[in-house]
Amino acid sequence: KERNRAYEVIEQNEDALGKNNVETLQKQSDEIAQASYVANIKLPTKRAELGRLIGERDGVASTIDRNIEEEKKLQAKEGISDSAKKASEKRVSELEQAKQRLSEVQQYDQEQLKQLDEKVKQTQEAYKKAFEQLLKDTEGKSSGDSPPSGAAVEASVK
Repeated sequence: KERNRAYEVIEQNEDALGKNNVETLQKQSDEIAQASYVANIKLPTKRAELGRLIGERDGVASTIDRNIEEEKKLQAKEGISDSAKKASEKRVSELEQAKQRLSEVQQYDQEQLKQLDEKVKQTQEAYKKAFEQLLKDTEGKSSGDSPPSGAAVEASVK
């Protein structure tokens, strides 16, 4: 609330808006600020974080591949004992299992990323539409009129 510029404007125009409308307008202001935050900051930040994590997993997959190659080179060396070769084969098997699990998680995360992209787009569009409608609804309101409900903005981002 302290950083919400709308409160200043509402207070500066209290006489023109009518005292009865001030509290409702302040509530709407809070709803609009929250909707804007969700649509333009929170969801895009979450999307970026998921994208970053997916990128990190790609690096993990490369490391696993490199370790598998090194183990296979070790197995191909002349003079390697049977016990060392079996231990290396076991490590390769464990690495391949880890790589498979990582691949499954990557596929899930990629799907989540696509869904989040769509959710961000829908939320931003809903916010923009609701905000534009609110501006349209408030045009030409006299000081005796009640301001429109901000519920449309809040509902559009849920």
